[in-house]
Amino acid sequence: MKTGFIKLCLVGFGVILSGFFLFILSDDSKTRLVILHTNSTNGILENCGCPHEPLGALEKRSAKIKEIRSSWSDVLVLDSGDILPAIEDTMKARLALKAMEIIGYDAMTIGDQEFINGPAFFKHEVLGSGLPFVSANLFWRDSHKPVTKSHLIKKIAGLKIAIIGIIAPNAVFFFPEEKGEWFQIRDYDNILEGLLKDLRKKADFIVLLSHSGYDEDRKIARKFPDIDLIVGGHSQTKLERPGKVGNTLIVQAGGNCRYLGRLDLTFNRKKKLSHYRGKLIPLTLDMPNDPRIIELIREYEKHFFGDVRPIPHIGTIPLKFGVARAEDCRECHELQYDRWQNTPHARAFEIIQERGKVYNPECLSCHTTGYGREDGFKRIDLTPGMVGVSCTECHYVDKDHHAEAVKEATCVRCHNQKNSPDFGYPEYLKKIVH
Repeated sequence: MKTGFIKLCLVGFGVILSGFFLFILSDDSKTRLVILHTNSTNGILENCGCPHEPLGALEKRSAKIKEIRSSWSDVLVLDSGDILPAIEDTMKARLALKAMEIIGYDAMTIGDQEFINGPAFFKHEVLGSGLPFVSANLFWRDSHKPVTKSHLIKKIAGLKIAIIGIIAPNAVFFFPEEKGEWFQIRDYDNILEGLLKDLRKKADFIVLLSHSGYDEDRKIARKFPDIDLIVGGHSQTKLERPGKVGNTLIVQAGGNCRYLGRLDLTFNRKKKLSHYRGKLIPLTLDMPNDPRIIELIREYEKHFFGDVRPIPHIGTIPLKFGVARAEDCRECHELQYDRWQNTPHARAFEIIQERGKVYNPECLSCHTTGYGREDGFKRIDLTPGMVGVSCTECHYVDKDHHAEAVKEATCVRCHNQKNSPDFGYPEYLKKIVH
């Protein structure tokens, strides 16, 4: 009787012990963290929906991040720089910064395009935005002081995540010399070595926000194996799945806000990474918009078209040639005019009207005539005769009224790889024969 009781107790104890170990090993005992990563925003508030990649931008990104945050408790949102446009445009730059504030990033680093509007804008608008910038090797040239803090540590999901920022010195290789007189980018090798030695004692997981390019990130991973994750940028590399060098993961999400990077990390009870899964989420046009970002887009449009002075664009007709309305050409070229009316060029403005893009400079430059010139398209109410792609947009006409034949080099101003990836000169020429 006593022996049976002891056996029963042992069996019961075994069941309890097994249950305890099963609890320890169960999924519930693991820590899950979602990292959403972006890079190379390039000041794109909304994309044009062109055929190459008809995807959204900040208006979709913001809504998608909000959706993911609402369904996951532990989410970090990180960016590796080039928030602002690649050209001087302080209005658009301010709105891009506002959009990033609306999204609510946890950490960001500084890209070379953040310098384009000059030192005053950088100091008061970029750094003054309140966005959580980190950059370990960026210094003021006059004071030799760091521009911002080198890193931060986020406590999330029971983990301590250290986040460092760097920018490669060669990221400003093509910068005009006078643009870079007020800041200094130092070599990051010694800086990283010291930081990593310290942070490995304090953090469970180390993330590097690197504005260096994918090839350089792979070199960094080989040289500094203590880095657990590199969120890359600058090269605008589209990595469908995370790269890996040793135990270091590398992610990057292309450019122009077309994708949102997502990395799901699972940590064991010892706070060591046990599993990862990464992907890019295409921001398709059927996704919801964030109305707060749409309001910023409308603000930009209102500002842009409140001033009717044209902004030079890559699509501009060279100034040595003239521009004219199609109706002006009709006086002497009635037959050609009638045939032109049945071509896609004659209906080019209708396309961007249907897509709601009549305030987008990038679209206007290829869907109107003479955009970017004093004598070209300004606004539909001011220059209604310049809508569509009329004669002088393709046939360059000099002051003596000598018109050039259509050349392939003229076509690819607009029919480039981005806007018209299937363009073939002989085939497309047949569509506009007149």
